[in-house]
Amino acid sequence: MPDRRPKAHEIRPPGPLRSRAAGRWAVAVSLAIICFVGCIRAPADVATPTEAAVVVDVVAVHDRLELEISSGRDTVATREEAYRRVQGPDDGSAGYAYARAAVTGRLAEVRGLRAVGLVKQVEAYALKSLERDETFREGAARRLLGSLYALASSHVEHGDSEQGLELLEEQVRRYGHDASNHLRLGEAYVALGDVESANASLCAARRERQQLDAGERRLLDEIVATESIACGP
Repeated sequence: MPDRRPKAHEIRPPGPLRSRAAGRWAVAVSLAIICFVGCIRAPADVATPTEAAVVVDVVAVHDRLELEISSGRDTVATREEAYRRVQGPDDGSAGYAYARAAVTGRLAEVRGLRAVGLVKQVEAYALKSLERDETFREGAARRLLGSLYALASSHVEHGDSEQGLELLEEQVRRYGHDASNHLRLGEAYVALGDVESANASLCAARRERQQLDAGERRLLDEIVATESIACGP
């Protein structure tokens, strides 16, 4: 079977959505805000950046912001400051581009209708990260970009929901041990009205829910309850 996954440098212009009825979750994500929640995670062994560092470590800025969000201590000002700190020169690495995309996405979450310009930045830097090293943090940029295209295709320049699903499906094929990948694929299917296709992914995420952070567990539980997802023991 041919590989349907689009390469980062071959993203096609937006095409028609998959033929699915829009469900309740499509409405919930129409402003392109919820797609960032849970797509972006810091690794367990995050090092705290030193204030004396001359060059800003944007990946460390991202990781520290994720810890703040996970613990519930973040504010709008926290996200704005993180966004300001990652605006430095691009060092050409996948990590830099991913951190720019992810931190920008976190700011977009709290900007509401003002987030459209930020969403385009998320797309641009996620594509750069994927082009530079698609294996960075086990395909973190692919998961972020896939969710962005699947849930917010009307706000991006290069992708559509079909490509978003393909990216998330590829992410699951490559890194099926990560429950977050199953969750994001299941969420995308539900958002596009295909609850039947979402079932296997959501149940896989539920079986490994201990891997998920608190926000991801809340999202999983809400989808399962709202859509009456039936999983075995």
